[in-house]
Amino acid sequence: MKNKYFLVFFIALTYIIPSCNEEENTAPTCVILNPENNEYLERGDIVEITIAVDDAENNIHEVIFYINDARVMSLRNSPYSYSWHTDTVLVGSYSIKTVAVDEKGKQAQDEITINIINTISDCGVVTDIDGNTYTTVQIGEQCWIAENLKVTHYPDNTQIPEIQFITDWDELRDNDTDDAFCFYNNNQNSEADTYGALYTWSAATKSFDNRNSNKSVNIQGVCPDGWHIPSDNEWQELELALGLSDDVLNSLGFRGEKEGSILAGNAPLWMNGILEIKPEFSYSGFIALPAGERNNYGAFNKINEATTFWTSTENDGTSAWSRKIEYNNAGINRFFPKKSNGFSVRCVKD
Repeated sequence: MKNKYFLVFFIALTYIIPSCNEEENTAPTCVILNPENNEYLERGDIVEITIAVDDAENNIHEVIFYINDARVMSLRNSPYSYSWHTDTVLVGSYSIKTVAVDEKGKQAQDEITINIINTISDCGVVTDIDGNTYTTVQIGEQCWIAENLKVTHYPDNTQIPEIQFITDWDELRDNDTDDAFCFYNNNQNSEADTYGALYTWSAATKSFDNRNSNKSVNIQGVCPDGWHIPSDNEWQELELALGLSDDVLNSLGFRGEKEGSILAGNAPLWMNGILEIKPEFSYSGFIALPAGERNNYGAFNKINEATTFWTSTENDGTSAWSRKIEYNNAGINRFFPKKSNGFSVRCVKD
């Protein structure tokens, strides 16, 4: 019996003793040193992703780099770094993840988010027929006037009808001929200096020779020479440059989660809301301001809350495609209001 117990004890020791002598393998460490989490970088930059890797047993097998969960690089030796060229990527947020794996398969990882924004550059100063000057901004491949128009004449120097009284505005029809403009609240508080003018669709799209012209060509409308009212397609090109997904480009209503914030600017003018608290607020240089609107019944509303821009693209005989940015949503609203509404106008370069 004693020999039996001794045998069991001896067998147990053969399993215990080696495990006590064997060194325990510890997992490596992996920390992203550059760039910083939530850093903003301009499209076209070369992002140097550098990491610090450590392993107690000094047996790192592999370090893997991921961009938005797509594997882009694997390294077996230090230095552990990767140069990411962003000249062909879309504007938006990207995750960067690095994973360090040791010889025994133990892993460590680190992950950050960075934001790619457009390089803000301009296309010179633009002057309208009244002598008003405007700043400009290049976004993607397009040049935009970065202020709301406040011109009161067409490029041929014809006066645009100014309508102040609510009853007169209410009589405007949703058509291609009832041209009208106004300033918010009839400029009682010098709104024109900050917010520009509000135009019916007919007024915004009229130019010396666009009546009954080919609607597929650029429509100058109230824009200075060399510029035109952007079409719905040109607005979509802008939205893609801001990072809006192609999947929702043709959808109605608010689309995207930050593109409206990227276009907006001058936070003190906006009512507090989701739009101006987004970290992407104002990064495009477009500087959309909460200019308000005049509805098709003649009432002024939504100053400090929203802004709406006409496109040159009709939806049907009484409505046209537009874009709205609002304080309580960080996206961009694509919809087709009646043509007798009074909205702001931006121009894009020919």
